[in-house]
Amino acid sequence: MVQLASANGSTAMTETANSKIRGFVVDDHLIIQRGLSMIVQDQIDMVLVGDASDDWEAVETISILKSDVALMDIELSGISGVEATKKISESNPNITLVILTSHEREDLLVAIRTVNAGGVCHQSFHGNQVGGGLY
Repeated sequence: MVQLASANGSTAMTETANSKIRGFVVDDHLIIQRGLSMIVQDQIDMVLVGDASDDWEAVETISILKSDVALMDIELSGISGVEATKKISESNPNITLVILTSHEREDLLVAIRTVNAGGVCHQSFHGNQVGGGLY
């Protein structure tokens, strides 16, 4: 059984192999997006339900696809990643948003904390750390 913690503190449980965690990837760099998508697909208890290359597409699509988890680059074109995270978590209170960043800027980390992201992951992580960091 796998437990997911959402931004609002609630948890979702998956009980069988048929109820895989529904993952979504948001990054404006195609090679990063595809790499993250492959990492999600390689997790035995996850299924990739979609991806997006900008904030607006993510905000619109994540709700439609009923994603459980989204790996989201914080710096995208369009609205800010922080604002997109806020919109996504407001319209999907049970989603776990893992923010990806290549920066260690304190202002970004503070902003991320204010929008109830489920976690922050530095983009220098190793692929096998994603699954362990989500649950």
